[in-house]
Amino acid sequence: MKLEIEVDVIGVHLADFEGKIVAPAFIDSVDGGVKMTFLGIDSLKEYKSALIQEDAEEVAGTEKEIKDKINKGLKKAISEHITMMDSIRVYSEALFTFIYSTDAHREDKKYIFNELIEGLKVAENDGELETAIKDSTYEMGEFTIGYKMAFRKYSCDFLNYDFIALRDQLVADLIGLQKSL
Repeated sequence: MKLEIEVDVIGVHLADFEGKIVAPAFIDSVDGGVKMTFLGIDSLKEYKSALIQEDAEEVAGTEKEIKDKINKGLKKAISEHITMMDSIRVYSEALFTFIYSTDAHREDKKYIFNELIEGLKVAENDGELETAIKDSTYEMGEFTIGYKMAFRKYSCDFLNYDFIALRDQLVADLIGLQKSL
């Protein structure tokens, strides 16, 4: 969901990839190491899988140290992705709880929740996402908890994050919660 994932690995150099270790598609030399750039989490995971396959073969001591440094950087990037996914889950749970914890008829809650999902599906940016939430839940009061959630940090940052992918994951999480009823 991040448009580009940059992984800086200090102590590893471009020469280390020449015929020894599989190189990612985008790699640049930086002061003290390399910067690997991946176009999304899937690209990063594919590269990590390629390293793991390579690890199945006999690996020399220096190569192992280099791969360990690379894997450490990749794990950090994956951890950041998991944190982002958790923020989406927490935000969806907060929306779900906000709607289903109010005093209203069960059918009204279902209607409001479905209206929220439909509004979110067509949101093209963070402002429209906020409007969809306000428009569908205005009878219940203001959903203020959302401003304290990490999800909004990601959804507002259209330069670094794919809003549509974030929105789609939020909708998928909400639909999953709805099915749990």
